[in-house]
Amino acid sequence: MPFGCPWNCCPVLLGISIITASLPIRPIRTGIRHLERHLVEAETGIELGRWNLTEESVRQYLESVGDDLDLYFNLGLVPPLALCAYALGALLEKLSLPPGTIHSIQEMDALLPVSIGAEIHGMAVLERPRRRGNLQFTSLAYTLQDGGGATVQTGKTTVLVPVGGEESL
Repeated sequence: MPFGCPWNCCPVLLGISIITASLPIRPIRTGIRHLERHLVEAETGIELGRWNLTEESVRQYLESVGDDLDLYFNLGLVPPLALCAYALGALLEKLSLPPGTIHSIQEMDALLPVSIGAEIHGMAVLERPRRRGNLQFTSLAYTLQDGGGATVQTGKTTVLVPVGGEESL
């Protein structure tokens, strides 16, 4: 499926796939200046999408992380880290990260249990990047809500983006 940046201003250059979030491979553009170009737009929020958390999607997540316990199915609940994986996968799909980018920090607060079968909606905000040496620290805060609008999880992910050798825009 053809895809540029989430703001549809950039051509296709790179493809990624997040297996644990069951997302399709979608091409995206790379470069720090591209991230900075969209900082103002991102401060109003990045739409991460909606996920219907079926029993099959929970099973796929548990298999991908090697968890063979029936605990979550017995309780009818979605693992909190599965929600985090969906959010992180959607963020990576939306952002333009060059080769050499390092996922350095992941924070997560599970606020409410989420039942299998629930629909979850995600939003994120890109914080102002910070630079130290040849790395740019880019953090994104996300919020996941259930179908009733209750916040079920919040989190923050930080990536270290190499500064040297990026393409010119």
